[in-house]
Amino acid sequence: MKKTLLLIVIASSAFLSFAQPVIFNSSFENWESRYTKSAPVGWQTDSAGVTNGSIKKISTASAGNSSIQIGTTTYQGNVISSFIKRDDSLTSTPQNLSFDYMVLLNNTSQFNSLYVEIYFFDSKKKDLRDFNWSSSGNNTKFISANIPLTFNSGEVPKYYTLRISYFNVGGISGEYAIIDNLKFAKPAGVLKTLTPSDINVYPNPAIGTLNFSNKANDKLARVRLISTAGQNFEFPVTNSSIDISSVSKGIYLAELIDANNQILKREKVSVLN
Repeated sequence: MKKTLLLIVIASSAFLSFAQPVIFNSSFENWESRYTKSAPVGWQTDSAGVTNGSIKKISTASAGNSSIQIGTTTYQGNVISSFIKRDDSLTSTPQNLSFDYMVLLNNTSQFNSLYVEIYFFDSKKKDLRDFNWSSSGNNTKFISANIPLTFNSGEVPKYYTLRISYFNVGGISGEYAIIDNLKFAKPAGVLKTLTPSDINVYPNPAIGTLNFSNKANDKLARVRLISTAGQNFEFPVTNSSIDISSVSKGIYLAELIDANNQILKREKVSVLN
């Protein structure tokens, strides 16, 4: 009996660790073709319709198998820089934003650097608070950065915009930075419990396909699977199901998301592929 109880406590603790705010594709494992160019899934980029020279998937990584290179390239005779951006919702208040980065071939100008901005909004999408961070100089090995996120009493962030740029003012083509392992810290105190939804997830355990029955007629648009190691996989919902044949065996947190980026439900799913 004691062993059974211990296993339940351990399993519950592991699952609660999922309940922190999540940044999808935080290790930039998943990419897609967008306007004939390559772009990280879940992120907007200013160069996806122009060139692949400034946004690249690379194998140098601090987490997972790949990361993202953000930098400068020459386009139509001009040196251009680039950014990636993500708009998403939160289910709890984060304590900080951390990530790993390298800056290479920077000419050390104060106007040429990696720049991170994060803007928070309340439930009515009104400006709440913003934070920023910038790099200086070059580093050829990954360095961990941390942006503390502090909110006054009564300030409850519900949405955020995260923008990561490589600024290039008077710089040269070929300057760039590498970003990987983006994540919010687990919030302190009691975690918010999501409102239950009538969407059922089955089968569980699942092999190859995950299905959804939608008694409440929620507009389910996509599903995000988050592994216990923090890897993220996102799938569009087609005919009330997703193809998970490419996902490795393991336990995942399934986040069911509507067309407005609202999380409708979270549920633990076992994959037996």
